[in-house]
Amino acid sequence: MFQSKVFFSNSDTLSKIGKNHRMIELSNSFGTVKLTDYGAHVLSYIPQGSDEVLWLSPYTKTGLGDPIRGGIPVCCPWFGPSRKDPSWPLHGFLRTRNWDIERRDESIIFLATEVKGDDNPYGYGSFLARCTVKLGRALEISLEIENRSHDPMKLEAGLHSYFLASPLDADMSDFSGLLCYDKTDGFKPGFGRKGFHFSADREIADFYMDTPSQSYIIDKARGRKIDISQAGFRSTVLWNPGRAAGLANQEIREQWDRFVCLESASCLDNKIEIEGNGRFQALVKIQTEAYHG
Repeated sequence: MFQSKVFFSNSDTLSKIGKNHRMIELSNSFGTVKLTDYGAHVLSYIPQGSDEVLWLSPYTKTGLGDPIRGGIPVCCPWFGPSRKDPSWPLHGFLRTRNWDIERRDESIIFLATEVKGDDNPYGYGSFLARCTVKLGRALEISLEIENRSHDPMKLEAGLHSYFLASPLDADMSDFSGLLCYDKTDGFKPGFGRKGFHFSADREIADFYMDTPSQSYIIDKARGRKIDISQAGFRSTVLWNPGRAAGLANQEIREQWDRFVCLESASCLDNKIEIEGNGRFQALVKIQTEAYHG
């Protein structure tokens, strides 16, 4: 294991969240993960001998009904703004529900929440969502959606990961040539740019379709590479608000240049279709390694 060059702690924000939501910790020889059953939301991941991997906003709201800013939110049954009604809550309603803990030990936890067709005002049928968080050599997060109606169901889902890394000083996977929808330009279609680099001058919100199963962020300040692998999810979303939008966002402010969102999802052209009584399954693995480049 390598020694971190830049130490970062989410402890103050975790204490703030813990006043309103139940905190859960997984800890073993591979590291420590902290999460809450509110939204099945992973808040902190510290591999053994390493620094924090996830960014969590010190300005996040923590009330019931408020989504937590940072960490790894579960986004479902839509991702980003709803195409049915833009007034609906961003990224769906599962991230603001209390999930049931089915079972757990020091290495794994199983959470679930059931949505009934008459239990939400958004026109989605009955389904069961399960989220499993496993701490081993990698952090593994799986999401399963079980359609509990006889009719087919269409929805979007994803894990909106906020990785602790400076966007202005990070190298990333090359998504050049892939079909890309730019949220900042009304989801206008285009293609990924070669040699991509963030700019402080503008927000980046690129929705890539049919992406490879492997991606990465090289966090130069901490001398590490964050490897992300996904199965089941077919899209990848890259986001950072840039200086102006970041400073204007009361949950981000001056922290805009401390994170990169590289999000595993199935959305837009890759929307999920689940047959009656069928199910969708996806898995994301996150692992760090030393980088000396």
